[in-house]
This record gives sequence, C-alpha cells and structure tokens, in this order.
Amino acid sequence: MHWTYKLNSEFDLEQGDILQPTEYLTKNVLDKYHPYYSKHPDNKLYVVLTQSCDLVRRSGECKSDYITLAPVRPLSVIIKREFSQHLLNNSDPNAQPYGSNRVRGSFEDFLRKLFNNNDPHYFFIRKQEDMHIAQDMCAITSLSISIKSEHYSECLKARILQLEDVFQAKLGWLVGQKYSRVGTPDWDENQLNKEVEQVLSGEAVWIDDDQISKVNKAVREKSANQEVVGTEQLQQILSGFTSKKHQAIDAIFNVLISQNLLPQERDPSKHLLRKKLSSDPDFSQFF
Repeated sequence: MHWTYKLNSEFDLEQGDILQPTEYLTKNVLDKYHPYYSKHPDNKLYVVLTQSCDLVRRSGECKSDYITLAPVRPLSVIIKREFSQHLLNNSDPNAQPYGSNRVRGSFEDFLRKLFNNNDPHYFFIRKQEDMHIAQDMCAITSLSISIKSEHYSECLKARILQLEDVFQAKLGWLVGQKYSRVGTPDWDENQLNKEVEQVLSGEAVWIDDDQISKVNKAVREKSANQEVVGTEQLQQILSGFTSKKHQAIDAIFNVLISQNLLPQERDPSKHLLRKKLSSDPDFSQFF
C-alpha cells in the first residue's frame, strides 16, 4: 500500500475517500443530477471533499446535508491539459512531440509540485492496482458536485481507499484555500527524480532553446511535403543541429560512462549533470 493511504478503512466516510462510480451512484445520482460529470469519459473516480467532522454519523445520520465530490482523472489527461499547447509537432498521433528545455523546466516544476500535492488545482492520487487504481491520477479540486447525504451508505459501498489523516488535512487545505501550509511528507528525492524523469521522457523530446527555431524550420519543411515527423525522423533532424557545447558534453559523458562513473542506462542524475554543465558559465565561456 502506498504511504498516502490507510491500511484499514474507518467506519465513517472521511474527507479524501476515493469512490468508484458504482451502478447505483451512476444511475440514481450522477446520471440524474450531474449528467455532464457522469458522461465525461475522463472521470474515472471521485474523491470526497466534505470535511470529515461533518461526515461522522450520529444516530445513523451525518451532520452535513450534502456530500461534496470532485472528479478524479488520469494523470496523462492532466498533463495533456496543462502542456499540450506548449509542445510542438503533436497534432498527428504518429508524430513525435518535442519542446524546448525552457518548457521542460516548467513541466518539471509542475510535476514536482503535483507529486507533493503543492499545486492548488490538483490532488495527486498514486496508482494502487490491487485497489482498482490502475494508473496515477489526479483529483481536480476546482471542480465539485454535491449529492444528498441520503446516499451516504452507497458512498461507503463505493469507497475503495482512504487517505492517511495528514493527507486528508492537505486536501482540506487545498480545497479551503487557507493561508497556512499543511505539512505532509514529500517524496524521497531520488524516487521523485525518477518519477518526474519518467513522465518527462514519455511526453516529448526536449531540445535546447537555441536550437528550437532550426528544428521548427526543418519540421515545417517535412510537414509541407506531407511527411509525418516521427521519433526516428526527429532524431535525424536533431543530429544535424548539435551545438559544439553539447558535442563536448556528449564526449564527457562517454568518458564517464566508459569509466563506470555514470550509468549507461537512462538516469535522472545524468540529466541533472547535463543541465548543470549546459548552464555553467565557466564551462560555457569556451563555446
């Protein structure tokens, strides 16, 4: 079980409970009162936003007359929503998207905030395949719907996971737009680097800002000839635009790898070192 989730569920509903859209909730509640949310293909799950104190049952009923829910969508959908407009060559499904390293930096900052739940618009939900969460997902805290508390017992039946108390508090802080930050454990830095690198490398090919205009021109020329620029074609284009500085960095990396000072495979430390060398003023003055 991921460390953001409780091993054992509580008796009552709580803020942050993750619900499946069961047949009952879909037909009797969502289809009837919130058809847009019910029919939206990306709304895979729902998370409870109502405060836990208002969901405690006394004499069989909770204090709140309504239970507020927010839709939960795949992380891939959120990434597309946030960054597709900043990537190039992404109109054709067979084409290889690419973007500048400036965009990559913004993308990396966004992912780090998202994974540690420091982005006010989203709440990250880690995949838990044995509990019917097959992929990383995000609750969209700015979107919410309310259902009557008479459906409380059905929400309990639909619950698949609960958040640990400290993450419930973090979700409450995000929803309430409070001014004090709720401290939650951050990801281990090495694990966070790997997660961010995996997402970044899967979304696009990242290109130095000083090369992006040349690449754009070459891609436009191929597109004008009705040629789809896929991964192989883009790599061919990039091979002709490698700057002297990055040729030098590649040579340094080859030596370090041959001496077993850097890993051969893809590794976040290699990207960080390349980024550091590329921006280092003492190193750059030779080029």
